[in-house]
Amino acid sequence: MARPSKTLEQATFCNSCKTQKEITDFAKDNRSKTGYQSRCKDCLKRYYIENRDHYRKLKQKESYKKKVKEYQIKNKDLINEYKRKRYSSEDGKAKVKALNAERRALKRTTSDGSVTSKFINELMIKQNYKCALSGVCIKHDYHIDHIIPLSKGGKHTKSNIQLLNPSVNMSKKDNIL
Repeated sequence: MARPSKTLEQATFCNSCKTQKEITDFAKDNRSKTGYQSRCKDCLKRYYIENRDHYRKLKQKESYKKKVKEYQIKNKDLINEYKRKRYSSEDGKAKVKALNAERRALKRTTSDGSVTSKFINELMIKQNYKCALSGVCIKHDYHIDHIIPLSKGGKHTKSNIQLLNPSVNMSKKDNIL
């Protein structure tokens, strides 16, 4: 269960499972005095899995969405500074590169070869140069969206593609609408 530790600096106590663990078993938290969370990563993971439905329902509430939007507007500069710092570091660049490579690989493995530039042009005409969800004109600026996201088991095929306004696609994320 708990691994023996050599010194107090290398180990800490989990408030949830009541065991002493290595410091690497705890997530960093700048808000705490120790600089680490009071619960170990295993306990946090178990907690979030057990309460997954609660968090999903919370994210759908309008009051929650309103609070998030207010926070984002109020702290826009702080958020942008964080993103700039995070993605300009070597670690950040490597993470983005790895995620993009993973997405390209997923696209390759789930594609049947039917999505071509000719098909995209035909789809644009079929959608009457409008976003499939909002109806906004997308003649010059659009995103190719997977109706069932690749991350949720969707395929990169004709039947799973729609053209969206970039802001609509970014807000959709990997949700199925």
